[in-house]
Amino acid sequence: MKRWWMVMVLAGLFGLAGAALAKVNPYIEPTDSDWGGLDNAEPASWEATAAVGLFGRLAAVGDVDAFAYTFDEPRRDWRVEILVPVCDQHFVEFYPSVALIGPGLDAPEAGSLPFELSDGMGAQVLTTPYAEKRAASTSNFIGLDAYRGAVMTADIPEAGSYTLAVWEPEGHVGAYALSTGDQHDQFGKRPESEIRAAYRALETGSWLGADCDAPAVAATCPATDGQIGAAAEPEAPERAKVGAGFVLTGAVVDASTCQPIRDARITYWLVNEQGEYDADHRGTLSTNRQGLYRIESNRPGQYGPPPHIHLQIIAPGYQSLVTEYILQGDEDTADFPIALLPE
Repeated sequence: MKRWWMVMVLAGLFGLAGAALAKVNPYIEPTDSDWGGLDNAEPASWEATAAVGLFGRLAAVGDVDAFAYTFDEPRRDWRVEILVPVCDQHFVEFYPSVALIGPGLDAPEAGSLPFELSDGMGAQVLTTPYAEKRAASTSNFIGLDAYRGAVMTADIPEAGSYTLAVWEPEGHVGAYALSTGDQHDQFGKRPESEIRAAYRALETGSWLGADCDAPAVAATCPATDGQIGAAAEPEAPERAKVGAGFVLTGAVVDASTCQPIRDARITYWLVNEQGEYDADHRGTLSTNRQGLYRIESNRPGQYGPPPHIHLQIIAPGYQSLVTEYILQGDEDTADFPIALLPE
């Protein structure tokens, strides 16, 4: 009985008849790993035209999920739809975009993609701009409402390998359900145990990456240590990347309420690989609506104490802060939350 209830829920999600949806493949992003990006796209083990549901997460600023499809011939009106679950306030600011990448497609409009394309590849951005406010649909999404997006179609101009990429233009994080294809008689030859596990993950909501019954913000967030009210650092270029090899992410929040601070200005600086400060290793960026930031750099060279990155955070209504993140061992990624004191 529970299995049939799950089928009916998914039928509401993708707007399909219950009997047809029984042949839809649900694929779930593992909770202990991440679906591949552009350089290692998740290979499609199903027919490109088969109706499948991909349930995943963009879990960090700059995260891109990618799926590899192979088409044996050109095809018109290939179906794609993306939805966002309503999970209290966790995904309110989450507006994912979708693009089809492959041969025979036109070059995309400048600035429409957050990544570079390989030679000979074009792209079609499928998602249209979202309205500022979205209403939840009446369809149930595994016990939750969902923000329903429009059904999109793409023309496959020639046979070959294509990639479907999912990202969030402003770097917000959240869960999504991506529906592709419309051939419900191509369920594939998946083991029954694998299908049951997928339905269990949908039922429990483990794929969401968030507890919808828990507050979207922390209960406590002590102010970050550092120099309070320090003088502003000299201006640095608007950029979130000054090298490669290390990524620092985090959220800037109000220390009294734990609410995210949007548009906080972060100036950062670090030494180069030779342990010297220079103009090429400093930049400025702003937090997004979820208060998130992402900095990509080289691993700082040795300069006095252990390798570190300096940050100054300024936001209207808050005391400015100068702090630093000290790298731990040989880590190449780190999360550094920052809490500011109100003025």
